[in-house]
Amino acid sequence: MSRVAPSLTVAALLLATTAAGAGAQMMPQPQTENGVTFISGGIAEDQQQDIQSQRGQYNLHLLFAQQGTGAYFSGVGVQVTDASGRTVLDTVSNGPFLYARLAPGRYTVTATHNGDPQTKTAYVPAAGGVDLNYYWAGS
Repeated sequence: MSRVAPSLTVAALLLATTAAGAGAQMMPQPQTENGVTFISGGIAEDQQQDIQSQRGQYNLHLLFAQQGTGAYFSGVGVQVTDASGRTVLDTVSNGPFLYARLAPGRYTVTATHNGDPQTKTAYVPAAGGVDLNYYWAGS
């Protein structure tokens, strides 16, 4: 019986360590595509706090939610094109927030949820940022 208790303790410690590591890995991490650095996520409350703490490092702030309820969406396709029509970002958001760091200028931003695209224009300033909120009917 004395062998079982230490084995259970070791198993519990391994499980706790694995769970803590998995949580840390799930925090949003910056990525770069075509010279554009971006971050997306915010499904869980700790992820929301983490990504929002990084908001000031990015000048384009996107939000994806359900119209009326404000329920968040993830898995939203995002395509950003510059004024010359060149795609500078083409990705899928890992959560309701996607922040990107772009050169100042005019961009066309298309977000697609469940096959329903919405396109908006963003004028990214030299200082500060711009917010674009996308809302879709419940699904």
